[in-house]
Amino acid sequence: MAMVIKAAGVSKTTLYARYATKVELFRATVMLTIDRIANSTLSTADRRTTDLVDGLNVFGRDALKISISPLWSKYERLIFAEGPRFPELTEAVATRVDVGIATVARFIDACAEREGIPCRDAVAVATIYVMAIRGYYTAAILRAATLTDDECRDFTAMLVTTLIAGREDW
Repeated sequence: MAMVIKAAGVSKTTLYARYATKVELFRATVMLTIDRIANSTLSTADRRTTDLVDGLNVFGRDALKISISPLWSKYERLIFAEGPRFPELTEAVATRVDVGIATVARFIDACAEREGIPCRDAVAVATIYVMAIRGYYTAAILRAATLTDDECRDFTAMLVTTLIAGREDW
């Protein structure tokens, strides 16, 4: 707490008036991190394309760019280490994943309707897609690997090509 007080340039009284415990301070910093990440929206509604392949490629590259950012990478490491003690950490990740799946599913449904190609279960396809992206960057984080833009682009392109190959079974 002394280091936090010094870094923040506030008095001990001021810090404890706002955060009575270390746990409260920790939770506040986690929520701030989540808010900062959430402001980097992944909404396909704002995309310049309505093409399914292009939209999925753009979404995937954007998702990976955010996920491998130093801020989110540190947060992921924190979740792995402290998730069992602080369930709100894992709840935040679950919410982020759910929002991504819902966003992609809406986009898939819109493309299916526009293109006249039925999609029986856009949520299942979106789940496969989002979890593949999550698995890719989680593996990189666990290996302490740095993913390049080219690697993210190539992975996303391969993932989308693989998904689209099975589109008639969606």
